[in-house]
Amino acid sequence: MSDNSINGKKIKAVMGWDIGDGDSVAFIKLLTEKDSKPVSLYLHKSRDQQVEPSAVAKSKSGVITIGKDAGEKREFVINFKRSPRNWDSTSSLGVPCRQHMSDYIRGVSENILQNSSNRSGSMRQVIMQDSKGDMHWKKDG
Repeated sequence: MSDNSINGKKIKAVMGWDIGDGDSVAFIKLLTEKDSKPVSLYLHKSRDQQVEPSAVAKSKSGVITIGKDAGEKREFVINFKRSPRNWDSTSSLGVPCRQHMSDYIRGVSENILQNSSNRSGSMRQVIMQDSKGDMHWKKDG
């Protein structure tokens, strides 16, 4: 769209994810800069890795762990990608596949925010730090 908006809301950036059967990657492209190129993002909060295994674990207390670290947990799901028509089927853990996908996306999003290597260049325009030092996605008012 030439005006960089959808339903009257301005779009500053587009993030694209390839959630693969084995690994996942993410890129961001600023729409506010005509010549900007997609920039790859680091998916792990403490390692500079642009590729992360497509695995997710969620503790009973709700803590989400993704990637290699998920495989170290006792209960985790790997290769959970399903077509939308199969999202309501359950995994071997008895949880709907839709929930695993949602947890994985939430975990990757949080890790992208927390990885300091993502805080330069393009990302500075779409993330912010609160008074406690936590990183958040900027939202238009």
